Amino acid sequence: MSSVSSSNESTGDEMWEVESSGDPYKITIHFIVDPGENTRTRRTLQPLLDWFDAELQLFCIAERGRKKRRPSSAIQNGVNGHETPKYPSLAIMLFYHEELARDKISQVHECFKKPPWRFHHKAMPSGNVVPYPPNNQDFFTFAEDMPLWAARQVHYGTEHVRFVLFCSRQNWEDMISFYKMILRKDMDVRKTDFCCFVVYSQPGLDVQFALKMLPDNTKPKQVDSAIMQFRVKEIGQLVPLLPNVCSPISDVRWQTTDYEGNKILLEV
Repeated sequence: MSSVSSSNESTGDEMWEVESSGDPYKITIHFIVDPGENTRTRRTLQPLLDWFDAELQLFCIAERGRKKRRPSSAIQNGVNGHETPKYPSLAIMLFYHEELARDKISQVHECFKKPPWRFHHKAMPSGNVVPYPPNNQDFFTFAEDMPLWAARQVHYGTEHVRFVLFCSRQNWEDMISFYKMILRKDMDVRKTDFCCFVVYSQPGLDVQFALKMLPDNTKPKQVDSAIMQFRVKEIGQLVPLLPNVCSPISDVRWQTTDYEGNKILLEV
């Protein structure tokens, strides 16, 4: 995963046979950047990914046809007036093993201190948990309309990359059913406001997809410049079960949205 690839191309779960965690590209992220920003974006992300498997390319960067117009960050984040605060709906979290985590996390956080990275917010741990190190709950971002990033420490087991989709309480159960159907597997972890799927495993590293329920006073904001792509075995039986329109965009890719309006790609 230490390599970021580039490109110029932009429920019914009971019907499915459960899939194993053997496909390294079951889920990938496609970043859509402005013209001329491909190399800069790749250089921004590369230091965060150098600690992981160089053969595992989970990210692809493509340039849009023309520069995207963006509203002010105050309007986007819902801090104008009395609007409900909004956080990007997608986060990418890097979990490093405890024995080596201090050096890794400190170096990653050194990256987060440099432009174009900027601090976004600090998550509040639940219960009486005291995070270690102290900045272990910080989230960062490097551009508007892009996912949040974070570095964390894992105390046992394998290191992992976790793609987290934040969602509202209103659509929580529907979102779980939707992604169980897309992934063709059950959850490996489920809590009241969190669930996690291990989508790929190799010695020393897991790739995970998770859903996290936001507090009622916060809303997710869809991230249109980073799109999750899921590899599926076939599309014919899946399309009629989806809640929203699913349209082909190439011979091997279809695009649809989940219950919260997040765009996803389905690759056959």
